[in-house]
Amino acid sequence: MTANVYYNDIDKYCCKVLAKNIERGNLPDGEIDNADIRTVDLVRLRQYRHVHLYAGIGGFPYGFSLASVPTSISILTAGFPCQPFSLAGKQKGTADDRYLWPITLAAISALRPQYAVLENVASLLTAERGAVFGRILSDLAESGYDAEWQVLRASDFDAPHQRARIWVVAYRQGTGQGSVMEQGRGGDTQIQSRGLYRDLRTHVQAGWADEPKPRMVRVVDGVPAGLDKRIKAVGNGIVPQIAA
Repeated sequence: MTANVYYNDIDKYCCKVLAKNIERGNLPDGEIDNADIRTVDLVRLRQYRHVHLYAGIGGFPYGFSLASVPTSISILTAGFPCQPFSLAGKQKGTADDRYLWPITLAAISALRPQYAVLENVASLLTAERGAVFGRILSDLAESGYDAEWQVLRASDFDAPHQRARIWVVAYRQGTGQGSVMEQGRGGDTQIQSRGLYRDLRTHVQAGWADEPKPRMVRVVDGVPAGLDKRIKAVGNGIVPQIAA
């Protein structure tokens, strides 16, 4: 094995962006897989320390690089499709063909990472009167994981837009982990990784470019110009400063 990182995304353009930015040194080297995650041999992925499902254009791994998260920690990330719950869509919920929480859970159960970091639209909390999020927490508990969650906005990290998202950090039960997330005011949000707090304000100051922002402010997501993208990839975007 030559790499500790696995990227999966069904969008071919996103995979091209990932490949280009690995080549440029913006993202860690790893396997890029364009397969439908529902067809992937999950057991095979046990060889990787960082597994990024629905990897998009690399917001999670780029955020991890900001925070210097080592590959000695096994992590699975999943910004699983938000269309079933997005207020901009038909909100079909669990009846939507794009509801991929079950395969996401299967991956967590098969790989047993130390941490699973999940992201979705804030309306996931209230989808089907809270039943969907309740099921997610119940599934994690039955799989041996405790979980903490917060709704964080890009603007909490000084970005010029809202992009409210629910972030879930799950970790193995019985590890004595304690709280991994603390919510302060705005950019004071801190995340604990294996007992080490990192003040994200430092990364905010270093990460948000001073260059003029494009008029289409929805593309100002913290990914620098070196991680170029097109509009169709923005929907998969993770704010790296929050992922850090």
